Amino acid sequence: MIGIDTNVLVRLATADDDGQTEKARRLYSSLSASDQGYLGLVALAEAYWVLRSVYQKPKAEILTFIDRLTETKEVAIQDAEVVQLALEASAGGADFADALIACSCKAKGCSRTVTFDQRAARSLGMELL
Repeated sequence: MIGIDTNVLVRLATADDDGQTEKARRLYSSLSASDQGYLGLVALAEAYWVLRSVYQKPKAEILTFIDRLTETKEVAIQDAEVVQLALEASAGGADFADALIACSCKAKGCSRTVTFDQRAARSLGMELL
């Protein structure tokens, strides 16, 4: 298994650096069900933030990119069920990173997730502190 950092995901999504993009594509093409790439929650959250904030990519495009990664046998996703729930919540209007937090907490049995973020409280049922 090969761990994949945020910047590799960003190259795959943006193709903004020819040399790095080619290396990222070669790596991705070399992955298989028996030699998978691994994506952690932090890398996914960072990639979402970078693509949204720095590259100004539309939210739907980023969610589709992440969803495609979760559907392949060549990539293992940390807490894949949580990521899927976060994608669904985000498609419904929530911020993806906030949804990852809320869904992760719920999956671990937290009775509530507290926040100062009014939007997260409203869209994800977090409790305002």
